[in-house]
Amino acid sequence: MPVDLANAFVVLGEIPKNRRETIRVTRERYKGRDLVNLRVWFGAEDGALRPGNAGLAFGRDKLNAVIEALEKARGVPAHAD
Repeated sequence: MPVDLANAFVVLGEIPKNRRETIRVTRERYKGRDLVNLRVWFGAEDGALRPGNAGLAFGRDKLNAVIEALEKARGVPAHAD
């Protein structure tokens, strides 16, 4: 799916984290760089979603490596303490 970054910010998906927080996946352009951003957003008092400090942004050129690592994480069984 081609993404038009002319608007510099495209929401690709949202994953509920808990009752107050959402993980938002975006593509955006920042200082000329094409970025993928996974960030925790929270519900503010006015009801709007606001970006929090927790998150990760990386260049689109790193996307395949990140996906490969996440696929490996899916296959690793949980460690019992």
